[in-house]
Amino acid sequence: MIGKDGDSSLPLPAEKLPECWNQEERMSAMFSPFRSKSANPQDWISKYKFWNNLIYEWLKHTMQCSFTIVDLNEAFKRKGCAPLCLITVIEELLRNNEIIQETDFFKEPCETWTAWSINIFVKKPISWSFSKVKSYIVGQKINNIEVRYVHLRIMHELCDVILSIAEVKKDIVLFSISEIVEYCKSKTKKPITEDTVRIALEWLRQSRKVAFRKNSNPNSELLVKISVQTANEITEIEEGMYKLTKQENELIKEIELMEQEKLNIINEAKLYLGRELRQMAKTRLRRKMELEKSIDKRAQALTNLRVLITNIKDAQSNSAILSAYKTGSDVLKKMGQNGLNRIWC
Repeated sequence: MIGKDGDSSLPLPAEKLPECWNQEERMSAMFSPFRSKSANPQDWISKYKFWNNLIYEWLKHTMQCSFTIVDLNEAFKRKGCAPLCLITVIEELLRNNEIIQETDFFKEPCETWTAWSINIFVKKPISWSFSKVKSYIVGQKINNIEVRYVHLRIMHELCDVILSIAEVKKDIVLFSISEIVEYCKSKTKKPITEDTVRIALEWLRQSRKVAFRKNSNPNSELLVKISVQTANEITEIEEGMYKLTKQENELIKEIELMEQEKLNIINEAKLYLGRELRQMAKTRLRRKMELEKSIDKRAQALTNLRVLITNIKDAQSNSAILSAYKTGSDVLKKMGQNGLNRIWC
């Protein structure tokens, strides 16, 4: 929460709150339950728009795709009081297809926003009861305030952020979930969670903008292929290139750290010599020689990796690419057996 309003936290920075937030009489009306829409349609619509906009701004500010009524009640507490009207707001948002239950969101694959609507109204089997269809057309009654909903507009905005990574990093085909999360955090300057990113990725998968791949190793990361056009399935070669490039970056970091360690050891040895502590200096210099051997091994491994990566990129035929990739796989296995992919002791 940000800022203070009397004894309660503000849900948004003061400049993003409605002007009436500090007007007691007005906010008392906004926090009270909805009256009959037929009695005063204009006031009902005005109140609904107030909460619709405020919920959107709060979700955008916190960069959350999903929420519960419990979350909203906590976020919008004012002087210790929670709104008493949010169930009606959520029912209307559901009726207008601005939000969807998270369980429904992950249930049905849809290619576009329009397809989602068609899927609800047209493609459901006859066994899907009339009462269920009616709940979408007339409105759903909320019985559980802990049900989680996905806000489609916010989710769509996060999808745009994720897709932008394909434009910014055109030379990269695959990304891990953690890399996408960090990119989104950097791009939006918001503490976006992995769960939030996964919701957007699921929509992009349904829209065929991303493809997933997880290998048989249970500890491996889920790899994501992102495309602003259509993302085809991740190939074995693409996964192999990802692993080779990742190993290349890890080796570069290890070598840099070891080079820095070597410089520190040299400086320590000089200090010992300056104090005429020759035995201590010799010990540090022996450690320097051990490090240099490790650095040489990693430098050679890095050279080999770069040659393999270049060969795969330059290969003209599928058979040549596959051959280069298999060679790369063998090299990675040998590096693992030799401990080269682990930081030095």
